[in-house]
Amino acid sequence: MKETGLLSIILKAYQLREQNQHVSALELCKKCLQAFPQNPEVHCLWGILLQDEKKYMLAEKSINQAIQINPRKSDYYFFLGNALFSQKKYKSAETAFRECIRKSDNHYLAYRKLAQSLEKQNKIKSAINAYKSSIDINPNYFKAYFGLATLYCRLSDFSDAIYTLQRALALKPNDLPTLSLLAELLMKDHQFDLAQRVIEKTLLIDNRHLLSLQNSAFLCVENFQPERASEFIIQSLHIDPVQPELWRLLSLCKNYLSLDDPDIAQIKKQLSPSKSDDDKAQYYFALGKIYQDCKQFKKSFDYYQRANQLKSKSIDYNSALFKRKISNIIGQFNKRKMKKYFCADENETQPIFIVGASCSGKSILEKILASHKKIQRGWDVGITNVIEKTTFDNKPKGKYPYWLGHMTKIEALALKEAYLARIHRDIDKVPAYIIDASTDNFEYIGLLQYLFPRAKIIHITRNPLDAGFNLYTRFYTEYHLYSYDLKDIGRYFAEHRRMMAFWQQQFDAPFLTISYESLMTDTKNTLSQIFSYLQMKPHCSFPTHHLHQNEINSHKPYYQFLQPLLNYFS
Repeated sequence: MKETGLLSIILKAYQLREQNQHVSALELCKKCLQAFPQNPEVHCLWGILLQDEKKYMLAEKSINQAIQINPRKSDYYFFLGNALFSQKKYKSAETAFRECIRKSDNHYLAYRKLAQSLEKQNKIKSAINAYKSSIDINPNYFKAYFGLATLYCRLSDFSDAIYTLQRALALKPNDLPTLSLLAELLMKDHQFDLAQRVIEKTLLIDNRHLLSLQNSAFLCVENFQPERASEFIIQSLHIDPVQPELWRLLSLCKNYLSLDDPDIAQIKKQLSPSKSDDDKAQYYFALGKIYQDCKQFKKSFDYYQRANQLKSKSIDYNSALFKRKISNIIGQFNKRKMKKYFCADENETQPIFIVGASCSGKSILEKILASHKKIQRGWDVGITNVIEKTTFDNKPKGKYPYWLGHMTKIEALALKEAYLARIHRDIDKVPAYIIDASTDNFEYIGLLQYLFPRAKIIHITRNPLDAGFNLYTRFYTEYHLYSYDLKDIGRYFAEHRRMMAFWQQQFDAPFLTISYESLMTDTKNTLSQIFSYLQMKPHCSFPTHHLHQNEINSHKPYYQFLQPLLNYFS
């Protein structure tokens, strides 16, 4: 074998590798090694082929030999980094990729691999910068966009993640993993209309795409379309019947009339000791709802109790901390100091803040009001989300409520502008009102009174036994960590009541209070009261058959089982 023909032989070996003819490539490279033991290109190729065979230590050794012979070539360090990364030697891999970049600063592949090595070491911000460098060098590098988006997800920076995925889709418009992740993030960011369009596109590409069918079901539930949600769930379960979350969701969408329903047998068949506690909890919640529909209340509560006991094992909730937080808000709030945060309201669009304890009817009220042509849903933006997940200049420093006492007027204006920018981001036209029904709005009423003096606040109340029991029958992936213990639920409602009583004392008529029960049973008069408060003509196109009159006094069949909750309220 002559050295003059070595290059063509090496290229031939690379071609065989690309054609997945690894045995032939290895044989050819082995002959080259025997003939040219001091050629670095041959050692590097041998290392790459060993890497393909998952012989990572041997690959590392061979590529290091190439570097010893010729330490100036950047690609050798890139391939060395790959071998080290495969062995989970992330710090050493980082060093190799940095050396590659030092020798060739336009090596966009090395920047991406450097980002992955940094991510494995939880150096997220540095990893983000590495991905950005890769994209700056090669704006058409699809994988770098996807990797960057996943890092933004880890930081719960949904806005940047969504923007990055949209740039990725400009390169590969029909990439299913990217479309799926984008839809999921849009839903987390409460951009449901846009999420729906992305999901529809995904299903046009693959009408059996499981995640898109599932997300379609979740959107239908969000939009109070249980029949349509059931259709998507059943399609998903035909593809993969072992999906505890979907069985739970299906139980919420259906009204079960008989214990002979085949769903029960399917769920019980899948309940095995090997399932995770989370999966078993979802099945138990589903069975609790089915037996509740069939009026087998003792059996129903037994399943609900099992589900909550399983969930509480993995939950670290301390009701004393929540009580302390409410006390801190009350302690930090000072009307005299707060007056300096007063912001003149010249905005055409005003927020409607719907406040109330969990499961008190905020969602259904939001949906009803949003059917008015001059009111739009803001999808639970929440002042907390703006503070914690949005980057803006002059952000208040520290955690709420501790910055209440020392926030400057500039910071107050910046917070207001950031909030308004966020709620306006996803709307096409400018309505009179945008609804924000975020869970923790009730903690911020004092601040909201000064930031948005023309905003409307509607407080919806509900029989705490009904709301508390409803919470106990639900599975939450996040938030409501108190909902898996009846005593914690009672404590939560007591603190919520204390907070609302404090705001009521601080302001003259700070909000309109309505009850869930009146909304369900005297809808017309209750809505008339609300629209009068909003200074708008009554108008509502929301179908009244979605109103849950049957959930009034829903706790009564379970009264004997709710002793911890009853004792607390007593």
